[in-house]
Amino acid sequence: MDENSLKEDAVKTTERLSDLLSKMGEQVAQSEQTMDSLVHSSSVLVQTHKEFESHASHIQTGNKLLSKYERRELTDKILVTIALIFYLAVIYYILQKRVLSKFWLW
Repeated sequence: MDENSLKEDAVKTTERLSDLLSKMGEQVAQSEQTMDSLVHSSSVLVQTHKEFESHASHIQTGNKLLSKYERRELTDKILVTIALIFYLAVIYYILQKRVLSKFWLW
């Protein structure tokens, strides 16, 4: 092996190392971009999870309010029915005492 072949080998080795170094730099840059993307998507996921919990809480509160409204609506219907029956009974009583008693002879 003469000196020229050693120089050529050294130059080729240096070029290979330079190429390897540039490829490693590209890989590091790509890894940094991937890491930034992962950090961003993780923060988006955390924010989405918080919003989901907030919406779930609102939905649960709405469900409780709707069930309470349904119970009150049923209670109102029962009370209105009782009041209507009482009203009709009072009307019947008044008619019986004032109008119908004149037509009956007892």
